[in-house]
Amino acid sequence: MVAVLKSAFFGAVLAGLALAAAASGTAAAAPDSRQTVQAGDVRFEALPPQELRRGECGLFLWARTNSPMLLMTVIGAEDSVARVRADGSQRTLPRTEFDGSPVHGQFERQVFSDGRLTLEVDVHFDANRQIRDGAIVQSGVVRVVNRAGWKTILPVGGMVACQT
Repeated sequence: MVAVLKSAFFGAVLAGLALAAAASGTAAAAPDSRQTVQAGDVRFEALPPQELRRGECGLFLWARTNSPMLLMTVIGAEDSVARVRADGSQRTLPRTEFDGSPVHGQFERQVFSDGRLTLEVDVHFDANRQIRDGAIVQSGVVRVVNRAGWKTILPVGGMVACQT
């Protein structure tokens, strides 16, 4: 029970910080560049702060680790791309598939791939915790698919935030 409350509290704090940064147009403190998550043969590093332009919405996903790190962002509704930092370089992966009901231009199921790295994103938005200009991710996973087709599942939390 304590772990659930702690997780919910931490998720709310992260959501509040991301919303505040998105709303003010300022970036949060730079992430610790040593934060990494290993997913099969891919090593993900924390993304630097991401900014939204006025009128733009983005999906922000944090890897659920001992010290949550910003794993990926999906900016924009049309021609969406995912941004990740994998194996030492910033990567931009175009969206190749999507399904589900859109929330501020983001879908419950999305696939992003550049031919070398494929990320299958599956999130569920929390209809009970409404926030202004955004939505909380109730639960989610990112499946990292390597070239051989093996999948590694990373649990994620996050939110959709919009710059108004």
